[in-house]
Amino acid sequence: MQLFIEDRGNRIREFMKETVMTVPGKKAAILFRDKWENPHLWSHQDPYLYTLVIQLRKGDQVTDEKRFRFGFREFWIEGTNFYLNGKVSG
Repeated sequence: MQLFIEDRGNRIREFMKETVMTVPGKKAAILFRDKWENPHLWSHQDPYLYTLVIQLRKGDQVTDEKRFRFGFREFWIEGTNFYLNGKVSG
């Protein structure tokens, strides 16, 4: 299995390849973690998304691939104010 992140079609982050063995019809959970300093933040004014790509491989051949779009944002509420990425949002 190979896992990497693309930003507008360019591979910007790659995780170590993992060998995963499962029994057909069963599920397996795999956890990948990485610190990400200063990502481009998503907002309603700038809906910036990255793409996570997961590939299953047999040798050098890709046998299956899934792509997931995701973004980074931080939000919270203080009193009557709604904050998005550290700024009051209206």
